[in-house]
Amino acid sequence: MPITDEQHAQFMKRAIELSRASGVVEKTGGCFGAVIVDASTGEVVEEGRNRVLSENDPTWHGEVEAIRRACKKVGSPHLNGCVIYTSAQPCPMCHCACLWARLEKIYFGATYEDVMEYGKFEDADFMGELTKPAAEQGTPCVPLLRDEAVEVWKEYGQLVAAGEKQHEAYMKRAIALSRESGIAEKTGGCFGAVVVDGQTGEIVGEGRNRVLSENDPTWHGEMEAIRQACKKAGSPHLHGCILYTSAQPCPMCHTASLWAHIDKIYYASTYDDVMEYGKFEDRDFLGELTKPPAERRTPCVPLLREEAVEVWKEYGQLVAAGEVRHY
Repeated sequence: MPITDEQHAQFMKRAIELSRASGVVEKTGGCFGAVIVDASTGEVVEEGRNRVLSENDPTWHGEVEAIRRACKKVGSPHLNGCVIYTSAQPCPMCHCACLWARLEKIYFGATYEDVMEYGKFEDADFMGELTKPAAEQGTPCVPLLRDEAVEVWKEYGQLVAAGEKQHEAYMKRAIALSRESGIAEKTGGCFGAVVVDGQTGEIVGEGRNRVLSENDPTWHGEMEAIRQACKKAGSPHLHGCILYTSAQPCPMCHTASLWAHIDKIYYASTYDDVMEYGKFEDRDFLGELTKPPAERRTPCVPLLREEAVEVWKEYGQLVAAGEVRHY
């Protein structure tokens, strides 16, 4: 039975309540809340809210938390047949998380413009970053050891078909992690990542893809490495750090790098390599984000904007008064 207009409003009101809890009441992060609903039954599958400040994790957005919890509940990295209600238009990281999770539709409250006006969040700017050439982006992407990384993808592709400089040392480690993930332990695709302190050369975080083992479409190598590094730093920001990733980061992971304020990204395999040998659609997701919101594969639909904006206005006042941290 289709979700009624009354239910649509009810689900968005809950997302807005969660956004208030996050940004105004408990001050765990910005005013972002999300609810995932089974479109066929109208049942709430899971909820999430922003905890960037409380967890020192720039990837802990409301949509990401809701997706991770929902996927855990259903025992799959995919949420086919589900829709998400989010109190604000999702940033590129969260929109790509919705694409990876195969959500059918996104309903959003406040717009990018509202979030910038009242909360000073730069979601809209990040969207623009992803349309620039890789080397010119805010966290620039630099090709490195592509051929070596591609060899892992070729081996991974065969498995699917059958059923030294310091920079290079870090990238070799990322590639080794990608092999562990996609070939040795088969926890997900061939994606590995290493976060390095640019001043000391110390590895502060590592990660690899665990989408299949954790049933979490957001558990990419870059996301795990960023989360680990932020926990270690005690901050949601990684100024002065560099990310080495075995494959060109998908828009979700690149946006996570922007939120984390990583200085530079070095990558090995390209989108084209990953598509050719692993059949991963990272490149297509980048194209999705250049379409008007309503025309995307997981379309974005405005809902209860005015009510969501009221939370942002209150949050903006708290920021101006110095009562909440801004990130």
